[in-house]
Amino acid sequence: MKNRSEDLIFKDESYAIMGACFAVYSDKGCGFLEAVYQECLEIEFEHSKIPAAVQPSIRLSYRGRTLRHVYQPDFICYDLTSLSDLQPPFACLARFETSARETR
Repeated sequence: MKNRSEDLIFKDESYAIMGACFAVYSDKGCGFLEAVYQECLEIEFEHSKIPAAVQPSIRLSYRGRTLRHVYQPDFICYDLTSLSDLQPPFACLARFETSARETR
């Protein structure tokens, strides 16, 4: 049986981001609004030297036409993947792992 961590494309980056999420969760626990976790993660990313863009607006297109709406994740880390829906904290970990695997 294959270890799930073997599937991660950007293993070091994945573990750094997950470590930051766990650090925030260890300090704050559950029960806060998403904005609290987002601000804490922003501080933790800076402290851990994880490059992260905060709530970037990403233009989308469909069939060659630019959409009026933009995608705005909570973070884009290492210019590789996005984190969103940060409440509860562990939910973002599952979504990050999935998007890191799908980047292939």
